[in-house]
Amino acid sequence: MSEKYKCLVTMSNGKKRTKTIRLDRIKKRIENNIFALFGKDNVKRIEVLLWNENTNKFYKSLTYDTKLENHLRKYCQIENKKGYEDYSNYGSRTNGRFQRFYLGKSTGCIPCYLAVYKSNSPGGFAFMENCYKKNSLIEVAK
Repeated sequence: MSEKYKCLVTMSNGKKRTKTIRLDRIKKRIENNIFALFGKDNVKRIEVLLWNENTNKFYKSLTYDTKLENHLRKYCQIENKKGYEDYSNYGSRTNGRFQRFYLGKSTGCIPCYLAVYKSNSPGGFAFMENCYKKNSLIEVAK
């Protein structure tokens, strides 16, 4: 029996659809299966429900978003929500309020967006949408 993933799809017209896809049926990436079903132009956003064994809860992993696709491989800035301030070396100059990074995307069968802090870095952290203020992502000059 193959694992199943529940996908929450927001269409361009605002309607929401759900689709369950088996792991053995995924063609390279899960978003390709969704695009084949609904058409890429009709899909605005794809979220996949994933099980977290530490919290015993499902969480939503953002796999595709038309707004974020436009910012891929570009240097961006985002404003953190209160309580999610970044006090690492990357956010120390703004007291954790803002973060700057290159927006990337992982290469797995269920991809997620990545915050890559250096242009020559081999990877980055998962871009957790719930940690940032809505509509605060902007491109900045380096």
